[in-house]
Amino acid sequence: MPLILGLLMNRHTNPHTGPRCSALSNWLVHAGCAVALASSPAAMAQTQASDGRQSFELSAELFYQLLIAEIQATQKDPGTAFSLMLDAAKRTQHPDLFRRAVDMALQGRAGNSALAATRDWAQALPNSEEPYRYELQILLALNRPAEITRALQNLIRLTPAEQRNSVIN
Repeated sequence: MPLILGLLMNRHTNPHTGPRCSALSNWLVHAGCAVALASSPAAMAQTQASDGRQSFELSAELFYQLLIAEIQATQKDPGTAFSLMLDAAKRTQHPDLFRRAVDMALQGRAGNSALAATRDWAQALPNSEEPYRYELQILLALNRPAEITRALQNLIRLTPAEQRNSVIN
């Protein structure tokens, strides 16, 4: 078993790395990723999880990219972490990875990067409401009311008719 998997599975072995590995392993589980370190680097097939969420098989290359992104985030290098996570999100087109990239940018106080990530997310998954919700919130936080029209129109368009009043109000 590779050392990194051993750390993820037995995260309380080293008191200095336990919390970081615990946070990473929890994130990977919550992201709905099936860790399959196959010898083939082309293992990124999209699948449907039993709970209806999208998941994908992780290639070794993608796994290590996500691992490095999370380590960089804990090492106070949010720019590198964001770049790596956004690259992984674009390649897999997985909403959880886009969400994490946006969160990393926001934690690094990079509002423009977070906004760019939400727009990449909306372009990759045009029928999803969530990127438009994030975009709208970020535009308001950045005090750019003139730019909210497109995000709001798309959010209203994608919201089911019976829920549109709650979005508008």
